[in-house]
Amino acid sequence: MGGKRINALGYADDIVLLASTRNGLQENLTRLHAAFSTNGLTINAKKTGVLSLVASGRDKKVKVDTIPHFSVGGVVIPQRSPVEVWTYLGNVYEGTRELANMPPIAKTIGLLNKAPLKPQQRLRLLRDCVLPRYYHRWTVGTVTSKTLKGVDIQVRTAVRRWLRFPHDVPAGYFHAPIQSGGLGMPLLRTLIPILKYNRLRRLCTSTLPAACAAAESTYVARQLVWCENQMRVRGNRVTTTSELRQQCASWLYESCDGSGLREASSSTLSNHWVMAGAGAVPGADYVHYHHVRANCLPSRARLSRGRDGREVQCRAGCPERETSAHCVQRCFRTHGGRIQRHNDLCRQVGNFLQQKGWHVDAEQAYPTTAGRRRPDLTISRGGEAVVVDAQVVSCETALEVSHERKVEKYRSCNDLADRVAERTGVTRNNVRFAAITISWRGVWCSKSERELRALGLTSSQMRSLTTRVLWGSWLNWKRYNSITSRYRTGFNSQYASGAWRRHVELGSAARTAE
Repeated sequence: MGGKRINALGYADDIVLLASTRNGLQENLTRLHAAFSTNGLTINAKKTGVLSLVASGRDKKVKVDTIPHFSVGGVVIPQRSPVEVWTYLGNVYEGTRELANMPPIAKTIGLLNKAPLKPQQRLRLLRDCVLPRYYHRWTVGTVTSKTLKGVDIQVRTAVRRWLRFPHDVPAGYFHAPIQSGGLGMPLLRTLIPILKYNRLRRLCTSTLPAACAAAESTYVARQLVWCENQMRVRGNRVTTTSELRQQCASWLYESCDGSGLREASSSTLSNHWVMAGAGAVPGADYVHYHHVRANCLPSRARLSRGRDGREVQCRAGCPERETSAHCVQRCFRTHGGRIQRHNDLCRQVGNFLQQKGWHVDAEQAYPTTAGRRRPDLTISRGGEAVVVDAQVVSCETALEVSHERKVEKYRSCNDLADRVAERTGVTRNNVRFAAITISWRGVWCSKSERELRALGLTSSQMRSLTTRVLWGSWLNWKRYNSITSRYRTGFNSQYASGAWRRHVELGSAARTAE
């Protein structure tokens, strides 16, 4: 190759000796054994094998010689037969033919099912330990697209079982990166061709003439064509792993259930709990959090997908479609749960701020020309005061827009800053306004994160707020299904009066969108 004769191949601690004659191979073995003995090394003949290919001109075939002819250190080396299965560098061969068989993923998944593990432990073992052990074998060896697709299906089936997902959870949720709102499971049918393609292309830029000559071989050309045909996600071509992650994230965001996670990558607080250890989140809660995050709660609107004529109106009698967002965020049945979730969020933030030395006033009323204003928290420390209000919002509106609206609600009151300055004893110019903005699916607004960090809250403290909101959303869903009361137009309930009644009667295109 490359104008040079190759008589040895090395990879890590494995060596392959090549020769065109029987005597030449034995001479190479003898010299290698002598060199090893000089350096205090020995050759393990039992772990060494010989594959002898003998040309038969009369039959126009190449035969495999099974008679032992070679020895090292006085020990005979066994010969490989045409039907003997042997392994080299993780790849399995039968005689001279490489086997492209399905790896024992199903067996490994079965062991994970039987082990006394939590769902997050099973996911992490499968994603970070089980699947990567086959990357090298699939990259340097022979693999078919059918094999890779089969492994992807087995992985998604196992994850659905562990997280108790319905069958219609979008595939993008499984393969999108964790920092983008998914589970981070590799899309093997595209990832392996990318790794193989980039590895083969690097042969062309090698400084070894033999490697450059190998890059021009027919085998490499066929492999590159196969890789180029497989490096696609929903018809979009990808050439790097970063492009693959971006396409998987777009796959998730373009689905109905994944559209509410578009801003998940803007804050690390939104996704840290997915990678948290078993001690951080109980196993049952971990499953519930994913149901909320993936928007796979079994509402009427979701169960009616693809089924004409099914009832989709809210079971509580609200004149709206029964979507997960409606049940958790708008239905009168969950009004009390939303108040409790909001109050718990404010209470936790207030406790964290007190630990940082802030003086905290909760729900202090301030009379202004625009009416009475009652922000959730008014904090002061060292000649500075901050008005903080919290909100758990839906996903129809961009989080940054919702955040700015909340801040502007209090900032626009010209005399509110004066009232706060009088109560806290600071100057008016040192009064600031901030907001805590997080969606009911646990996605943080990046501006809200920066404001809380500026107030002194740590990442660990804010991560606990994420799981508290997810737990509150799950409790709201349980509350919705356990309550039997129904909405009646005109009844004198505090939950069906005022702004809530106008919200139900007027509605909007954004609210009715699933």
